[in-house]
Amino acid sequence: MAYFSIHNMKHIGVSLIMKWNNNEEIRARHLRNTGRTYNTIAVLLTNEFGREFTFDGVRNKLRRSKEETPESSNGNIPHSLQNSQEERITSVNRGADGNIDTTFAAHLTQNDLQDDRLLLEKSGLDPDKYEIINVKTGNWEQNSNEKGITQLHSVKITARKIVGITDSAFAEELIKENVEPVIVKQSDDFENENTRNLVIPLADMHFGITQIEDLEDKLSNICKIIKKGYYTIVIEQLGDLFHSSLMKSSQTQKGTQLDDVDMVKAINDAKEFFDIILELAIENSSVVEIRHTEGNHSGNMEYMFLIYLEARYPQVDVYKHDDFRTAYMLGDVAIMIAHGDYARKNLPMLFANEYSEYWGEGATREIHTGHFHSEKTVDHDGVIHRQLGTVKPNDKYEISNGWTMNKKEIQLLEYDYERLRVTYNI
Repeated sequence: MAYFSIHNMKHIGVSLIMKWNNNEEIRARHLRNTGRTYNTIAVLLTNEFGREFTFDGVRNKLRRSKEETPESSNGNIPHSLQNSQEERITSVNRGADGNIDTTFAAHLTQNDLQDDRLLLEKSGLDPDKYEIINVKTGNWEQNSNEKGITQLHSVKITARKIVGITDSAFAEELIKENVEPVIVKQSDDFENENTRNLVIPLADMHFGITQIEDLEDKLSNICKIIKKGYYTIVIEQLGDLFHSSLMKSSQTQKGTQLDDVDMVKAINDAKEFFDIILELAIENSSVVEIRHTEGNHSGNMEYMFLIYLEARYPQVDVYKHDDFRTAYMLGDVAIMIAHGDYARKNLPMLFANEYSEYWGEGATREIHTGHFHSEKTVDHDGVIHRQLGTVKPNDKYEISNGWTMNKKEIQLLEYDYERLRVTYNI
């Protein structure tokens, strides 16, 4: 499929009869209502849907639609939606890797240039479906009779499609159809009268660097603790479960290049690790939950992995989402979890504001995070913030920077109804 710039399509005068599907028409109407020209809409639709749209085809379709009449669209955008001649998309190109390069000119403030959502909208891309990999900007002064001298920015962004909850619906069904559910019976030794709860925080596992062979001793000790029996066992997936967000190339979600890892083995190792823990947890508790917050390395992969776990273990309550943080109650203990890379200093106040119901109910309030690969516990005026470490072996980046002295532990947290009672350092 060839992709066309606005310059190449601007003077196409042949009107082709083509069938539009509902998604294409809705997208075209949306772009028109946000002030895009017919040429720009044609280019954006061509690159987004993978077939050629023309100036005449777009204009004729929109004139026939209920959203726009010939009187309000005689080749020009209605005055209330009109872009200035200076503000325009100048090119859109899709690479072989699926990334989209878009160049546009617009009047922007410094705050605007930091707003990824705004930049994606200005470039004609849906900010709920695309994320920015790279931004390059330039600016110059422009003089007009109406506005005088103004600053105009030229912005080139490279964006890629993201896999989120909306885009994963098909994959979710596919995974669920092809995963054989496992039903686990409770152990004969399990006592339903157990009242304590166990939290297993898994921060920064980085499967790919971490291998199942590195975890044999830790798994053995985790299993011994689980066999004590609990009312509820919560596995907290605190982000960066995998080292890479891609299968064929080792990168973070934002495109930072990483040491190459075998992602096929990484996924199989993660499956084996969770199989052991979850099956034993089901045998030795009344309730098993997986609580999740995505990391900066592998959030997309983590979400898909949770779909797999949900399909494989129907007895486990899997709380999957794509929020930056979430909270839950464990008895009278209110716990908020986050990866730890965003809004770290504001987490106690965010907890109080975003999860006020839990905040009000909690006899004890805790925050669990990872990201920094080291352990730290801080008391913020009664809110206990537990920063969990990692068991990941040191990679080349950490060795070169001297970040090699963390304890390589997994902490298991045992609570009664009101507060933490025991910490196990594994």
